Amino acid sequence: MENVTIHILDRAKCGLVAGQKMLIPTIANLEAALPLLSPGVVTSEKAFRALVAEPFNADGCCTFATNKALKSITEAACARLADGISQSNVMPFWRVITPGSTIAKRLSLDAGTLRQLLANDLCH
Repeated sequence: MENVTIHILDRAKCGLVAGQKMLIPTIANLEAALPLLSPGVVTSEKAFRALVAEPFNADGCCTFATNKALKSITEAACARLADGISQSNVMPFWRVITPGSTIAKRLSLDAGTLRQLLANDLCH
């Protein structure tokens, strides 16, 4: 198993309470979890963080680190899509990023594009 960083919280943070274990996820952690999400369905960010944390016996993930890694994954996937790579060959970020979300706004992803990616996801 890869080297991971897990903090035992001394106070409430990122939706967790004192004493719980919080994973500081990497891009690789998120890339391992994204394909596990159901095609054509948006999973909440909270549920996604729990899914990422589960293999490491952590109670959740750092929201900031998750968003930063997810932003990097999304930027890379969007670049690949712009280069003509098929949607089925990029990380399915649209399964966790919703129209109007903070990450979507930072990436200038419009709601129509996200909805189309999600609809296409059902066809693959």
